[in-house]
Amino acid sequence: MGVPPYQPISGYRAEFRVHAGCYKVHIVHSTGKTEKIPFFSLPAAVLKVGVFSNSCMSCFDYINSLADITVGYFGAPYTPEGKLQWVLVRTEKGRQLLDLIRSDITVSAETGSGDSFGAVKASVQPTIGPILQPHLLGDRRSMPLLFGKLLSALKARKGPGGIEFARYSIDIHALRNYFFVRHYTPRRLDILVPEHIHHLVKQYDVTDFDDLPPFAGK
Repeated sequence: MGVPPYQPISGYRAEFRVHAGCYKVHIVHSTGKTEKIPFFSLPAAVLKVGVFSNSCMSCFDYINSLADITVGYFGAPYTPEGKLQWVLVRTEKGRQLLDLIRSDITVSAETGSGDSFGAVKASVQPTIGPILQPHLLGDRRSMPLLFGKLLSALKARKGPGGIEFARYSIDIHALRNYFFVRHYTPRRLDILVPEHIHHLVKQYDVTDFDDLPPFAGK
């Protein structure tokens, strides 16, 4: 039993950034131009299996939990300058590393708003469903850009923000990857999936895909 092959996009160079506060994908082109596209206006094809490598879809260490220190922007409030970062210090060595640059940075407490749990529950079917059942995409069209921008603005005001967005992103990616492994490589489920991910699935009571048989392709 195998999984559909990874399908890299050739001839296109860009850096993708997903910011917590604006619900848009920031595409930084090799020319330096930044293009901001609402999540909801992305083409349906980005949900297909093979767009992201199978190793990424089987990873459960989204925040580098074994690192002494983790730096990223998922939990930081979005600013037009994009300068704020979320810093997670786990060990004494991590604290020493942070101390080396402490005089050069401004440190403030984390902030958060909204309900990450409810957002994850609402995202399970539209995020995971097409990965397990690609035929559901069919002729699905992207939301028009104008409406996508309006919905992004609404989500930025009412949806999870800051640390709550980080929790949302970590949990929905973990759930997505759990069901990817369970569906496409069920024999590796106990090898690849840590125990705490099984508890996460129970916490969210995800039963949407219980009747879906494993992938039978090669």
